[in-house]
Amino acid sequence: MKLVKIAYRFADGHVEEMEVEPEIAEALRELDRQEYNNTQKESRRHVFLGGMEYEG
Repeated sequence: MKLVKIAYRFADGHVEEMEVEPEIAEALRELDRQEYNNTQKESRRHVFLGGMEYEG
């Protein structure tokens, strides 16, 4: 079975590469896609107060 290389990026910027089975790589891609879609859905419903100007 051929292994797939994936890169995991930590919050501190550190990148770790590892080889995993194709099924695991596909599952990780699907989880990343779901997380991205959820973030986009949630950010459309909010207004950032830092971008607003208040009178007075």
